[in-house]
Amino acid sequence: MLIEDYFSVLSWLSFLAYIGLAIVIGRNGGDITHVAYLSRIESLIYDPIIVFVKISILLQYITLFVSHRGNVFHYAVHILLWTNVVFYTIITFLYILQCTPWQRQWNPALPAHCRNNHQAGVMSGGVNALSDLLILILPLPIIWRLHMAPKKKLRLLAVFGLGSFACVASVVRLIYSIRSIDNTPGNATYQLDVNRMGLWAFAEIAVGIIVGCVPTLPKFFKHLSSNKPALPSSFKALSSTSRQAPWRRFFRWFKTSDMSTNKTASFSQNIFNQKTSGSKTPRIETLDLTRISFSFG
Repeated sequence: MLIEDYFSVLSWLSFLAYIGLAIVIGRNGGDITHVAYLSRIESLIYDPIIVFVKISILLQYITLFVSHRGNVFHYAVHILLWTNVVFYTIITFLYILQCTPWQRQWNPALPAHCRNNHQAGVMSGGVNALSDLLILILPLPIIWRLHMAPKKKLRLLAVFGLGSFACVASVVRLIYSIRSIDNTPGNATYQLDVNRMGLWAFAEIAVGIIVGCVPTLPKFFKHLSSNKPALPSSFKALSSTSRQAPWRRFFRWFKTSDMSTNKTASFSQNIFNQKTSGSKTPRIETLDLTRISFSFG
């Protein structure tokens, strides 16, 4: 497993905790203080989950498009990655330190000083929507230059296009976040907007995690359709092959039948051959399929 795999698993486990808190809150609506406490914890979990998903996706870009290290795409991915890490870390601490003492956030009876973080929430939603869009469009020019049949290239673009729903979800969540500024906390309209923000947050996170699992789905469905009698051993074989290189099998599906073995070699091998032969052949856009591991974020 690579580091992006761990971030993918971490985002999934955090998402399970996020959903669990939402269920507990729904079942304990009568205890206002307890619900406010759990709601505060739930809101603090959201930003770390989002940044875990984005880190996983961006690290996967670095692994997948290894031939572009040192160029504009490589630096753009690193800048976007660290911008998200720094920004969401600051936002999380702003939410944690919103009130002094901290317990005032779920116990209104305590005397305290609290800052209005509505503007910070809107800014966070805007940055979130923008970063989702950038993550979506960054690899598209590279994918379009891959040496594939147009039909299969469109299929590959459609896979990356699944992330467009995450962009839609983040934009809709931003709209409800802006609307909530003009409403008083506690009234029906405010609570309705907050609930809708939560639903779209579920959708955004879920799509990011699902996109990370897409490369393993062809192998998984192929396994289900096989007639292997020994279920434990077959799952063991599936687990073993899945850890090797799911992106290798996934991109092989898009590869045209007339591509030679030399064209599907890694970029590093192409550079080595060019240096040793002294040829001036044009650069071929390729993916280093030997280093791909599970997850996409």
